[in-house]
Formats: sequence, C-alpha cells, structure tokens
Amino acid sequence: MPKRRTKRGTLAGLFLIAAVAIPLLASTGRAAQGTQVVVVPASVVVDPGEMFTVDVEVHDVVDLYGLDIRLVFDPTILEGQDVVAGAFLPHTVFEASRTVDNAAGEVRYVVALMPPSTALNGSGVLARVTFRARSPGSSELHLSVMLASDLAEAIPAEVSGGSVVVSGDTPTPSPTGPAGARRAFLPIVRRGFPAPTPSPTPTQTATPSVTATPTVTGSVTPSATPSPTVSVTPQYQQLLVNPSFETDEAWIRQGGYLPGYSVSRARSGLRSMRLGIVAPYPLEVYSSVQQTVDIPSGATEALLSFYYFPVSSSDDSDYLYVVLYRASDHYRLRTVTWMERHQAWNLQTLDLLEYAGQQIELRLGLYSDGQGVTAVYLDDVELWVAGSG
Repeated sequence: MPKRRTKRGTLAGLFLIAAVAIPLLASTGRAAQGTQVVVVPASVVVDPGEMFTVDVEVHDVVDLYGLDIRLVFDPTILEGQDVVAGAFLPHTVFEASRTVDNAAGEVRYVVALMPPSTALNGSGVLARVTFRARSPGSSELHLSVMLASDLAEAIPAEVSGGSVVVSGDTPTPSPTGPAGARRAFLPIVRRGFPAPTPSPTPTQTATPSVTATPTVTGSVTPSATPSPTVSVTPQYQQLLVNPSFETDEAWIRQGGYLPGYSVSRARSGLRSMRLGIVAPYPLEVYSSVQQTVDIPSGATEALLSFYYFPVSSSDDSDYLYVVLYRASDHYRLRTVTWMERHQAWNLQTLDLLEYAGQQIELRLGLYSDGQGVTAVYLDDVELWVAGSG
C-alpha cells in the first residue's frame, strides 16, 4: 500500500496549485460532493460613502487545507478596504496573499493551514471583505475560488458571487448579449394591465350674451360632446407552468447528467433549475428540461423569456440550447444555440409567434463536452402571449 503523504509535505503543493492557476474545478482528484462557496449577503444596497462587509462562506466542504479566493468588483463604484480570515479558519494559518487592489478592482486571499492543524470539514466563513461605497451605480461581486485538500488536490465547488447597488440616480445600462443571441426586457407594464382610459375633454356650452335692447337673441344650441376614443392594450397571459421551479411539477428533466432543483442560487423565489455538471465528469452530456405548451391560434404576440446564470471553469465547446418540437409528431421546428460565461443573471428571449395554433415541446438545455465543468442555473422561464385563442 503506498504511503500517505503527510500534511507537512503538502504546503508547497497547495501554493504550486495557486501559482499555476489550474482551471477551477477541473481536477479529477478527491472531491467534496455538494461543496458550495457563496458571497453572503448575495445582494447589498448601500448609500454613497457607506462602509459594509460581505462574507465568503463555504458549505459542506471535506478535507479543506488551503484556499485561493478572488473577488472582483467595479472600482468606480466600490473601494476595497480590507480582507481578513473568517471564523471557519483556525488562528494558525499561513496567509500567502492578502491583497486589495483598487486599481484592478480585485481582492485576493490565499491561505494554507499550518501543521499540525487537521483538515477542515463542514461550513463557515472563509473570509470577510470590507468595502466603501464610492459612487452611485451597481457592481457585481464576481467570485472565483480554488479549494485544496491536505494532499494538495483540488476540491470541486459550486461558486456564487453577489452584487452591490449604491443608491443614487444612475442611468440604466442597455443589455448586451452574445453573438447570435437576442436579449431584451419584456414590457412588464403591458402584462395584463390596460392603458389608462383618457378622460374626455369637456365641451364648453356657449353663454348667451345679454344686450341692452329688449330684443332677445336666439338660444344657443350646444355642440355635441364627442365620445372619447379608448385605446385597447392587449391582455397578456403567461402560459408555462411552474416558471420559477418552486415546485416539482410540469418540467420533465432529461439527460445523461440529470438536471436538479437548486436552492444555492435563485433569481426569484427559493429555487432554480441547475443544468449541466458541478464536478468533473469525463463524458459528453446533455442536460435539459422540457415542457409542452399550446400557443393560441389567435395570438398576436408570443415571447419566450428566461434568465440563466452560467458557472464555467474554462472556455471549451460547451453550449446552451433551446429546441422546439411539434408535439404531435416530435418534428424539430427550431434549434438555437449560444454560450455566455459572464457570471450574472443573463436574460434571453425568443419570439414564438410563428408557432401560433400549435402545441409545442419546449426544451432548454446545456451540452457539456467532458473537458471541464459547466453548470447553468435557470430561472423565471416564461411564455407571454397576447391575443385571443
């Protein structure tokens, strides 16, 4: 039986991993299943000049002996102040790097336990980062983390960053999207809310003038008050069942690596749907959810929209896809593929009006090529239709 390496011999290995910056989560070594690293709170609203702190927490880790945390922010909105060890770490740790770079907008914290410390198991705060709000606007807190065991092997983990809004009057940025993708914000104000009916302008009745002579002038015939023209706003209805994945109904989960309901990241409500893989997996996989829906024949608008949050370890050939099938014979009507690696809630929309009067199978999924780790969290999948059926 090969002799187990001691923890004293792993310190150099821990920082060798950090120095060469291997792709996050790409190791095939020992893995702590279900490990998560998150920014808490996930969203913060502060005033200009206000100081605030966010924690980087780990959940359900096994054999943790070293870590490399990077938290990237917008330096025009926020100013990093300090980063310190969290309560989950023992007092005897070696801090290889503890830097706040406000020019680059990055906080980095690299730590290893010191022998004879034992590896850490469980959940707790790894680091506390203090910021000062500089100016009104919003900044994502992009988190990347590498965890290492006492044998200097990478520990896969799901990672979730955060966001900060500094209150004040700021312009709303125009959404941008990847090539080939159409991203737009739905006219929420129109969803079932009719436009206000304009009030008719009152017509004044002429007042007869009185003359000094006894001759009485003829009576004035009042003009008819025109009827106001009422503009009709289309009534919208949302057709998909369980659009935010808060229950287990309606969606059929498919693929070699089955999608799963997730509480670690949600845009609204408590849950989202996780597509793809969260740990190294050596095979190609398709991971998708599907629902059948009828688009009314009298529809004048039919717009599919959904939000997705990608978590990816590298630039590979993984991609997202939407496939539409005709439900009657499973004929493929349309396929759309794209990829987005920006770790934020991205909005994607697709016009489905051409399928009015048909029952379609809507499939949303992620393809992984087996070369890295890619997961996408899906939430608020909605199909808004206007018009009569």
